[in-house]
Amino acid sequence: MSSPWIDSWKDTVAGLKTFQPLCCFGDFDEEDDGKFAVVTEDNRLRVMQGVRFIAETELSGIASACCAYKIKAEEPHLIAVSCGQIVYTYKLMSDGLRPVFRFVCTSSVISTAETELWDHFAHNTDFPVADLVHGLLNISKGGTQLELSQSHTLLDLESSEDQQSFARAALALSSLQKLTVINCMTSCVSGSGGELRSLVLGTEDGHVIFLDQRGRSTQATLDLGAPIDFIDSFASDNIDHVRVIVGLRSGKVRVIRNQQLTSVNLQLDSNAVCAVSIKKRFYIGCFKNALVCFTSAAAINQVYHLPSPIQVIEKLYLREKNFVGVLIGLKNGEVRLYERSLMCTFNIGEPVRALRFGHYNRENTVIAIGVSGALHIKILSRRFQTQSLGAKGAPEEQSVPIDLPTRSKLFLNFAKLEESRGPNIHAVFQQQLGSLKLLAAEEYLKVLQEGVSTVNTHANDAVITMSCTLEGIGPEFLVRLRLINVGETVARNLRIAFLYNEEIYRIGPVTEVVPVLVPNQIAERKYSVTRTDEGLEREEEIRALLYCNKSNKRPIGSALINVPVSDLQ
Repeated sequence: MSSPWIDSWKDTVAGLKTFQPLCCFGDFDEEDDGKFAVVTEDNRLRVMQGVRFIAETELSGIASACCAYKIKAEEPHLIAVSCGQIVYTYKLMSDGLRPVFRFVCTSSVISTAETELWDHFAHNTDFPVADLVHGLLNISKGGTQLELSQSHTLLDLESSEDQQSFARAALALSSLQKLTVINCMTSCVSGSGGELRSLVLGTEDGHVIFLDQRGRSTQATLDLGAPIDFIDSFASDNIDHVRVIVGLRSGKVRVIRNQQLTSVNLQLDSNAVCAVSIKKRFYIGCFKNALVCFTSAAAINQVYHLPSPIQVIEKLYLREKNFVGVLIGLKNGEVRLYERSLMCTFNIGEPVRALRFGHYNRENTVIAIGVSGALHIKILSRRFQTQSLGAKGAPEEQSVPIDLPTRSKLFLNFAKLEESRGPNIHAVFQQQLGSLKLLAAEEYLKVLQEGVSTVNTHANDAVITMSCTLEGIGPEFLVRLRLINVGETVARNLRIAFLYNEEIYRIGPVTEVVPVLVPNQIAERKYSVTRTDEGLEREEEIRALLYCNKSNKRPIGSALINVPVSDLQ
């Protein structure tokens, strides 16, 4: 199947050495012609249209993130660039890029004991700097982390003169506020139709800051307790369900919904590299060459094992086709498109440093930048069929064999054998089952012929059962013998005899005749059994035999009587 990506432009000497957070797409001049903004390593912001740069400006510091957002529906996109603790907003004009807004991210709450020491030192000229240093050391040793940069610098100085001059200069030049650094930035929907967007910042001190529509003031601030490495939100049309996924340096991945921190805590086997949020799913790239897909309820949906470490991840959203996918940039230069399974790939020949998908020159375009700064522009074909690409069913990674225990392998081998030789195995089973039934019938017939069963069917077609019970503790016992005719005919002239060891037992009477036994009636006989002096400590069975008549010398039934050992004299 042909690839849906069409080669549009390739520049191996573009020199765009940048990273994934420092580039974005946007309509910056309201011409409905998408453009590409990128911040390079030389701290310059450039805007690209077609195959050339149309505007650029120099930044005041090292940039950490770049994002496009719109404050009014009738105005073009603005470019927000974070440098240190400041967010600069630029607008593309006819004569180039101009800064229009600026937001300074200040500190949050600082330790009360630390600020009290500095305030006391500032308002008391006779307060020695040695006491200030001693107090800061006690706070640090007590388990409270010092948050002011002035405190750390003061403790690093050795001589008292340097400490005194620095402390007074620090109070004169700046206020005692902890200045933080913006690590990452994204934009989330803040208006109907998904056009208006506002900025969301992630800082080094673990705060997520939601700015207002113009990016000048703070709407909400959330403390996550650890430095933030990456942040992303989904461009959903439903403003009531805005989800922001946040990756912390501690290894946790948290989810924010409608500016409120949820209880969702995504658990990973290894630290996360990057992540994107798409509708009700979260795709997270991990260090173990794995892409994990979570549902909004923090349940693992799918896991994709990749052949190379993950470098960048980008969402692919086609609003007109209602299609969402994930683009993965790998270290081996391969770019993969996933939507429940692998759909297509292309290779740029070097590790992927940045990967963005968006509307560029009125086409759905992906721009990939390699580690050398080479630029690759590919257009997504308009004939892209979201249903026909890729293999259906389970992803390709599930076909990779895994190591199984010996017991599991044996079970699978037997399962395959039963599947391939099912009719033969069933035929052998039926043959063995027939042989077992025949053997059981032969043994049953043998029992009836030898007369060792408690059930007799040969007494003039009568069916007679015989049972015995033993009463007493010895050496004298009472045997109750019961005969029941469960057949439909009358049994006549039945003889009862006992077979026993005369040296151990004395039984009276030894033989007895039952003249008539009608159906469904019980004939009970009582016999006394006495152990002799020689047999008090010996145990041997007594067998009661039932004969049909005098002429028949083979018993038709029998019953065993187990007499216990008796120690009584």
